[in-house]
Amino acid sequence: MAQGKVYKAIYSALKNWYEPTGEGLDLFNRMLTPRKFGFASNLPIIDSRIAINRMLSYYIEQLGRLQPLLAQILFRRFQDREPIKQIAYSLKISEDHLNRGQKTAIAYLVGLIDDEEMRQRAGQAEY
Repeated sequence: MAQGKVYKAIYSALKNWYEPTGEGLDLFNRMLTPRKFGFASNLPIIDSRIAINRMLSYYIEQLGRLQPLLAQILFRRFQDREPIKQIAYSLKISEDHLNRGQKTAIAYLVGLIDDEEMRQRAGQAEY
């Protein structure tokens, strides 16, 4: 799966954390990893969004084990809906630095989710 597409899907899912919309969920229908978190293509939109949020929360927490600042940026920005300016001010970093950190954090999420996806697909091939 192209990492650029996964990046866009994850960013869209983060932006729509609280929105009752199917926007950004299409790619997840073709992946195995979201299924571990209860995602299925036949779920209502709210249940799909909750499953994807559960998956994103899990991987943000995993990221936080090595990169706590990046995980904090994602949680505050998307889950807590804090404005960029407010987060940057409280962390004593520039808005540009925060935006770069956000992009880096999302790229790390892509890597973590892609790694899990590859392992699940390899496990499926063994059966």
